[in-house]
Amino acid sequence: MAMTAPGAYFANIAAVAAAGAVSFAISSIFIKATAKADAEAEDGLAAAQANMKAMKAASKGVATEKQVEGKDIKFIAYACDAGMGSSALGAAALRKKLHKDGFTNITVKNFAIGNIPKDAQIVVSHEKLAQRAIDDSPQAEHIFVKDFTQNNVYDMISERLKGGGVSTAAPAEESQPEQTLKEGVLLKENVKVGLKSVTKEEAIKAAGELLCNSGYVDKPYVEGMLARERDISTYIGKGIAIPHGENAVKEHVKKTGIVVMQYPDGVEFADGNIAHLIVGIAGKGDDHLVIIQNLATITIDYTDEDLEKAYKTKDPQVLFDMFTKG
Repeated sequence: MAMTAPGAYFANIAAVAAAGAVSFAISSIFIKATAKADAEAEDGLAAAQANMKAMKAASKGVATEKQVEGKDIKFIAYACDAGMGSSALGAAALRKKLHKDGFTNITVKNFAIGNIPKDAQIVVSHEKLAQRAIDDSPQAEHIFVKDFTQNNVYDMISERLKGGGVSTAAPAEESQPEQTLKEGVLLKENVKVGLKSVTKEEAIKAAGELLCNSGYVDKPYVEGMLARERDISTYIGKGIAIPHGENAVKEHVKKTGIVVMQYPDGVEFADGNIAHLIVGIAGKGDDHLVIIQNLATITIDYTDEDLEKAYKTKDPQVLFDMFTKG
């Protein structure tokens, strides 16, 4: 300012003030932008953490925030894409365990997503089908699992029931299924033993072609079985896989049919799981549920020694009786 020419003081002062105002305005913009970015970053982190928490919950079979108290549990639905295989087995296994504990007044059934009853209180579905299940039954508590048969859903439900003081009936001797297997669902000639190990795709295709050649399905159903396996593994544990078609090919099921294929040295499925028994399923209506119930018995009650015999037997009659008589 000392070198300012006479008469120019006011102009210089105004210029300095204007520059300061501009600097302040620009700084404010940057500060707000930085604050917004920080807030968005925090929101993104929170969302990522929530997503990770949900994923971990799903992998363990943990329920969503909405929970039904034990004393109020009356209707549990298992839901999957087609509603004929994995969810049916999961429902049968849970129902069997609960009835064995004396909780006989709880309904446990399986459904295809899109057909879940509106009065279902708890819906168990695969984590990959989570949003579809929620959209179909927003009123329910949802439990998401990676596997319909190997999870802790029974432990969760049982703990709630016992904690809620739910009364139980005296455990009775294991009753036989009310339904009897409809003739022709599983033919003795469709029980194959001693097959050489192949890829899972080849094994599923072989099962599908046998279903097709036996008049149970049309050819497109076979591709639907492969598509289902690509989406979600049909390995259910205990050395058993139950490949079946996705919902999109249900129209190609002519009638209910099941085939059983034994691979003594096994077929590798997802995550390194080895299946020795591959049960191809084409379900129309409820005709196949007797065998699903028997599968539940096999996965729950059979010892490793029993299963090893099933994996190695050279007599098809042994496997036929196992799946038809429980």
